[in-house]
Amino acid sequence: MKYQEILKARIIPPHLLPLIQKAGQNNVPILIQGETGVGKEQVAKIIHQWAEKPRRFYRIDCKMVKENSLLHHLSSLLRTGRSWETPITLFLKEIEYLGPVDQSKLLELMEEDLLSYPGGRKGVVENVRWIASSSDDLRAKVAQGNFSRDLFDRLSALFIYIPPLRDRNEDIPILARHLLLYFANRMNLKNKEISDNVVSLLKRYWWPGNLKELEAVILRSAILSEGECVTEKDLYFSADGEGNSFCAFLRRGEIKDPLELNDDPYVSEQRTLLLLTELIHRIKNPLVSIKTFTQLLQEKFNDEQYRESFYEVVSEDIDKIDSFLNGLTEYVKINTPLPKRNTVHQILEEILSQYEGIFRAKEIRVVKRFKKDLPETMVPDEPLRYIFHSLLQYVVPSIPTSGTLGFLTRVSSLKRGRRETSFCVSGKEFIEILIIFKGLKKPVALAEIAFGISPSRDGDTLEFELRLIHEILKKHHGAIDFEVREKELKTLIFLTLPIERRRAVYYHSIHA
Repeated sequence: MKYQEILKARIIPPHLLPLIQKAGQNNVPILIQGETGVGKEQVAKIIHQWAEKPRRFYRIDCKMVKENSLLHHLSSLLRTGRSWETPITLFLKEIEYLGPVDQSKLLELMEEDLLSYPGGRKGVVENVRWIASSSDDLRAKVAQGNFSRDLFDRLSALFIYIPPLRDRNEDIPILARHLLLYFANRMNLKNKEISDNVVSLLKRYWWPGNLKELEAVILRSAILSEGECVTEKDLYFSADGEGNSFCAFLRRGEIKDPLELNDDPYVSEQRTLLLLTELIHRIKNPLVSIKTFTQLLQEKFNDEQYRESFYEVVSEDIDKIDSFLNGLTEYVKINTPLPKRNTVHQILEEILSQYEGIFRAKEIRVVKRFKKDLPETMVPDEPLRYIFHSLLQYVVPSIPTSGTLGFLTRVSSLKRGRRETSFCVSGKEFIEILIIFKGLKKPVALAEIAFGISPSRDGDTLEFELRLIHEILKKHHGAIDFEVREKELKTLIFLTLPIERRRAVYYHSIHA
């Protein structure tokens, strides 16, 4: 996307444009800070393109730089000597990942314009514009001793903070409409409008992935939408079968106005947390502006000592407030319950993915017929993982090459069982999982295990694990059953899991 388009689309917050323009007209080192996905590299490219003299743009992703190998990357880009055909802009992406040795060597290069080579030889480097970015708070890393203070001071001659998308609520409609037009022009898609309901949904979402996540949602919806306008159903349709946070947001039905929610204690708590989040954002927005103008105001003071004291005092107070708000944001995050959805399917898919190599080697075809919106089960996640993993360990070796392994999930009112230990309960519903495969897997031994009878022989670890599965299910009021079709050389295993009647929730990790 050309930088003129970026400016027009408000991809960069408007209040930052004077600072970015000033950065482009100078050659001082620049540090761009902000969460992943906010557009730090786009800002770096705008600064690069705004320069008065033409330059080449090079990028080094510091996350990919191994310890003590930065000079190797730089030597392939920087030509030594005093004569340059074209100056360059060197963008150091995610500089917080540089190790101590590389930080030291980068500082030497920036201070002395000397690039050290193996064997002690050094070459002069000129006409380099340094731009670095960080997704972490480098000031905090400096305070913790994890990043060089001297290098931080050298890099941040001009500091640009890009706020997360959730703090730019008023820009989201403009961004969404511009992205629709951009993708229509670039990918041969029909240009579409966007409904007010969709705009309302987009403005209420947290956007942990920032601009990158918004771009993915808009592109996917534009492709799947069949009308002249992207509507709510296009967002929901694109969310089927996915497990990201935006899809979870849609599934839990956060389309009501927080002020219109009922008096349910759970909903009331949600409303309080939403309002608290909004308050945090309202405080953070002016802080960003204050910090930006504080940087610009430094140049207005003739007294150097007063200038430095002014910036230090104001920045320190802003950082304290910002740190407090970040802590409050994390508190809100870990105390906002999110309803669990399709946990059985997610865990089963997770376990199946671990067997993909075996399936490919034996050319086993896996068929899945999953009931949409399967309820949650009382069986906890880890025991459920153990059950699926142990069953696959037991089943897969019996499936012949080019065989088929099938899974079916449904809700049933009948709890299967042939003995009192696996009782039937009328009037209640259960989750039923059918596993069917071609091959006969010791039906007698399986029957003994399924019904709690001691196996006829010892020593088979997998059969012992099946007995443990039976005990787990029995503990949680579930059951395991089987059916062998000898003429068809097929074995069917039935798992019945009790449905969870309470509200099942999980919580965001603050490290996610």
